[in-house]
Amino acid sequence: MKNQLVSKQLTPYGLESVEDITAGLPPITPHLPAGIRINIRGRSIHLRGLKRRPTGLWKWLFILGPGLIATSAGNDAGGIATYSSAGAQFGYNLIWVMIVLTLSFAVVQEMCARLGAATGRGLLDLIRERFGIGWTLFVVGVVIIANGGVTLSEFVGIGAAAELLGVSRYVAVPAAAVLLWYLVIYGSYAKIEKFFS
Repeated sequence: MKNQLVSKQLTPYGLESVEDITAGLPPITPHLPAGIRINIRGRSIHLRGLKRRPTGLWKWLFILGPGLIATSAGNDAGGIATYSSAGAQFGYNLIWVMIVLTLSFAVVQEMCARLGAATGRGLLDLIRERFGIGWTLFVVGVVIIANGGVTLSEFVGIGAAAELLGVSRYVAVPAAAVLLWYLVIYGSYAKIEKFFS
């Protein structure tokens, strides 16, 4: 006991042995996370609730999951109205365009995701930094026109769907516009998310 006290007095503060510091503490059990960590394209992802690595179909669903959700978001009222009218008019003659579009969408989405992950900035910030304000305003104009076209096609789809149910599009489209305006002005994202989920 006397030797221990002497050794403690001779050692500088903070350099005590681990045994001396943890002598009176209960043993610590290491905390193991409830899940596994996998790497997908160089990104480390922690999947909670999994005991082993996914295999087979589950592996592909984990890899393709965000893309499948984003693809499903494109199947809205305007998209379905466009698909059905193009299919009725042209049949399968333009199916080759879908292959080209799918590949180009995948390339653009991959490039934008990599730019965002690598720089932590949005596409317009990067365009402004690299090409200046003129090209940035041009891209903003293109985005506004494209979003206006998408919004217009949404209302066309709402009108077409309402007519399938026997409601006039002249009643359904203004009612949907007022409801959408109300949700944007007076609603919040959290409330709308709770309502639709």
